[in-house]
Amino acid sequence: MHLSAISTQLWAALSSDTTTTPIDSSITVTVSELKDLLDQSSGGWLTQPLATLIAGAGVLASGYLVYRTGKHTRTQEREHFETSYALEVVRGLRDRFTTIASQLSDPSAAVRTAGIYAMEALAEDWLRRPTPAVTEAQACINVLCSYLRTPYVPQQGAGNQTGTIVRFTLSDRVVEERYSYRQDDLAVRQSIVRVLAAHLQPIEDDDRLPRSWSELDFDFSGAYFLDCDFSGAIFRKPVTFERAHFHGSSTRFSNSKFDANTVFSDAEFHSGRTNFESAIFGDGSGSVRTEFLRTKFLGVETNFDNTTFTGTSVEFGYCKFLGNVATFISTRFRTKFTKFTDIEFSSENTWFTEATFDGEENASFHKSIFSGQSTDFARARFQCKVLSFKGTFFTGEDVSFHGVDFTGERTYFSNAEFRTGQTSFNEALFDRGLTSFHNTLFASSYQTSFNQTEFVGKQIGFANARFESQTTFENPQVFANVDFDWTRNTDKTQPITVLPRQWPPQAGPPGR
Repeated sequence: MHLSAISTQLWAALSSDTTTTPIDSSITVTVSELKDLLDQSSGGWLTQPLATLIAGAGVLASGYLVYRTGKHTRTQEREHFETSYALEVVRGLRDRFTTIASQLSDPSAAVRTAGIYAMEALAEDWLRRPTPAVTEAQACINVLCSYLRTPYVPQQGAGNQTGTIVRFTLSDRVVEERYSYRQDDLAVRQSIVRVLAAHLQPIEDDDRLPRSWSELDFDFSGAYFLDCDFSGAIFRKPVTFERAHFHGSSTRFSNSKFDANTVFSDAEFHSGRTNFESAIFGDGSGSVRTEFLRTKFLGVETNFDNTTFTGTSVEFGYCKFLGNVATFISTRFRTKFTKFTDIEFSSENTWFTEATFDGEENASFHKSIFSGQSTDFARARFQCKVLSFKGTFFTGEDVSFHGVDFTGERTYFSNAEFRTGQTSFNEALFDRGLTSFHNTLFASSYQTSFNQTEFVGKQIGFANARFESQTTFENPQVFANVDFDWTRNTDKTQPITVLPRQWPPQAGPPGR
């Protein structure tokens, strides 16, 4: 009866029109009982149910195999379709690139402008792919940058040389060359700059927003810019503005960030105002180089206030600062090497007020010329290992090192010349290491003052210094380890231009 009950329930379940026929789960069967059931299958009472069960199992197995085969086939078809679709999309994007690039050479300014925004959209499409196609997007950026690098003739309001017309005289000895340029090119260039600057801003990771282009390379060498605004731009890869020309009322790089090597060498800033305020050069890794070699700042105002330089080096060698004012107020130079060598500071006012030089190695103003009306290093901090003003030439009305901290291992003013109205080292601090004013000329028309200065370094030397005008050391806070020719050699006498007459100076009240 036990086996009969099992077979009865199996038969009922298999022959039922619905799938809800229950099987009594309380019925159990042992292996021996199942064997007996199978042995009895030759009997009429089990033959039909078992045959049906076996047939059903076969059907299920066959169906499963068909399902698996179909699923595998569908997977292959889907993968093939997806691959074909992806290839078709890529082919379409590349075809767009070719078409858009040709737009940028169209004689019509309107067509070229449309090409700019089409190229922007194409770069976006490349970057929005499941796996961003950075190389393809970079090609789009390269095209836009190359447009800015083409020749430009601002006097004609045109640019982008398109052809050369060569004519010969009858004698074939004289050649006349004329060049053709696309008209209304300035507006096109400005549109490119606006597009690039927009994509270099900090952008949230949101699919609804444009993609950031900060991880791409930019080459603006030889480009012409008018009133360009890269404020807040982030350049994470190397960028060059070598030989670029900046014109207009203002050029803005304020709050911009340059994480990799940056080159402005041989660039010319003709803008009325050039602003790098609060910009950051370097990502803090110590390997970044920033170059402003032979750069000319020709506008009314040049502003590097609160800018931070980090990395291996920042070089302003052989630059020219003209105009009304050049400021580095509260600027921080944290680079291993900081170089302002052989520079012409001819701006009426040059201010390094409260600037900090705290790089690991050297800061140098070697052989630079400060010829403006006012030069101000007041309250600056020179904490680098070696500071050099060797051979530096100071003229103008006023030069101030008031309250400056000279706390590096070595500080050199050797062979420097102070031919100013007045020069002040009042309340300055010479601490820690060696300070040399060897062969320095003090020839200010009014006076040079070291009043209330704190001399506490290991050695402060004025050997062979020339005091051609009044120079005062009155009321020093500390006056230790300071050597002059007349203190080291009894054959020398204190110049009448050096005060106080009662030597050595007596410490006065604190000045800071």
